[in-house]
Amino acid sequence: MNVSFTPSLEQYASTDDYNNASEVVREIIRLHKQREEHRQLKLQRIF
Repeated sequence: MNVSFTPSLEQYASTDDYNNASEVVREIIRLHKQREEHRQLKLQRIF
């Protein structure tokens, strides 16, 4: 998979928090999955 970053995202990805763009993408996917799981739990409580 190839991912292209905008210049501002590329700058963000090159901070000391991440060693490379792959780490940024993995973190984004992990956070998105976590958010979706949380959303599903909230929906289950409603219904």
